[in-house]
Amino acid sequence: MSFTGGIEILRKESVSGLKGVIAKLERRGLVERVKKEVSIRYELSRVISAYEGRKAVIIEKAVGGKDEEMLSIVAGVCSSENLLEEALGEDPREKLLLAIERPGEFKYVDEKGPYQLMYRGEPVDEIIPIPRHYPEEGGPYITSGIFIVKDEEEGRFNASYHRMMYLGENRFSVRVVGGRDLYRLLRRSEEAGEELKATVAIGSHPSLMLAASTSAGTLDELKIAAGITGEALRLVKCRLSDIYVPADVEIILEGRFILGE
Repeated sequence: MSFTGGIEILRKESVSGLKGVIAKLERRGLVERVKKEVSIRYELSRVISAYEGRKAVIIEKAVGGKDEEMLSIVAGVCSSENLLEEALGEDPREKLLLAIERPGEFKYVDEKGPYQLMYRGEPVDEIIPIPRHYPEEGGPYITSGIFIVKDEEEGRFNASYHRMMYLGENRFSVRVVGGRDLYRLLRRSEEAGEELKATVAIGSHPSLMLAASTSAGTLDELKIAAGITGEALRLVKCRLSDIYVPADVEIILEGRFILGE
């Protein structure tokens, strides 16, 4: 599947969400800040893997893209149960099982002030460092993006991981596996002759990362994320579409799937 068009990058300047988790882990000595320049072509994966499972990693100077002033990279926050437990404050398995049994709720809020549009209409790879991990890969990939789509018929959100290979000109090739909710929604859209709108969340709170990695039948993954934190998940409307996204996500890509590709 191809994902393209109308992609905008937004950023909420806030100390909540992932920023708050990083601050918490850093106070406990569980964050490694890499201040030297790290190339997003092959070197990045080696640096991150050196701390995998032990510490979250912040790459402050990612280089190798079209623009040398790219955003910093955060990795490894959920690379072990220990780190995830530190981030969430409790055993992640117990919190997830309880959240599936007793999902939380979300609420729509208006945060146009702090939810600031950072970049608009620029090539994604000039802003976001999209790494290339291995020479054998077909291209650079975003692997941590969480697709968020609204199932209008059932009135629930679907959040799930899908690898995105960057093709250039704000176009991605997306791996969507048959049988999953996003595949079902894509098939439904194609049958109706409509393009499916979606957002991709990058830099999410670990509760959303955990919920999005779970296959929970007809449950709403955003409500599972809320159940994990024990608080209502705040959703804000994107500036450039009618799609709602979690308010504390660092970066949002807005786009659509192209029919027939």
